[in-house]
Amino acid sequence: MSIFNYGCYRCFFHTGNGTVVAITTIRVDKEEDNMKAINLLRSLALSLVLGLSISVSGVSAQDDLTRGELRNLHQFLEDHPRIARDLRNNPSFINDRGWVDRHDELQNFLRDNPRIRRELREDPRRVMTWERNINARADMRKFDRFLDAHPRLADRLRANPELLRDRKFIDNHDELQAFLRDNPDMRRELQAQPRAFMDRVGRYDRYSRR
Repeated sequence: MSIFNYGCYRCFFHTGNGTVVAITTIRVDKEEDNMKAINLLRSLALSLVLGLSISVSGVSAQDDLTRGELRNLHQFLEDHPRIARDLRNNPSFINDRGWVDRHDELQNFLRDNPRIRRELREDPRRVMTWERNINARADMRKFDRFLDAHPRLADRLRANPELLRDRKFIDNHDELQAFLRDNPDMRRELQAQPRAFMDRVGRYDRYSRR
């Protein structure tokens, strides 16, 4: 089922320094779909800003699942971190009957969401790529709000992202310690690549204020 009628085209250009630039063009078939097209463009732009993976096939394929269904899948995984960790690391687990049978909550979720179950089983990596993009945007939004609520801490982290690896610094900031404890997946990414993560948060903050 299509969210709205559009055509999506991508052209690739090779620059002089060997960089490949991709330009995506969206054609809307009906004037009343303009707002939906704008929302899609904003989503594509935000994905590019955050460095998330996008492809023509990925955009059009998401017609198979609504955004609401993808958000439902994302929320289920957020509520079940062990299942989320396994599926994000190895999406093919969804077709492992023994693994699925060991997770009653997942069995119930798949039974109640047959379209998600079908898409996951047909192409688990594609669906988990969509979910990963939703998860990345959610993480950006969550950490950006945390920084907004703690401006002094935010200034220090923006000036020196490596502080996110400093055990003493974290121990001296209870609010940061609690945030990292409550968001273990984000903590791992923050501490693995603090500068890259803070750069993405900065881009998200600038884009979201437009």
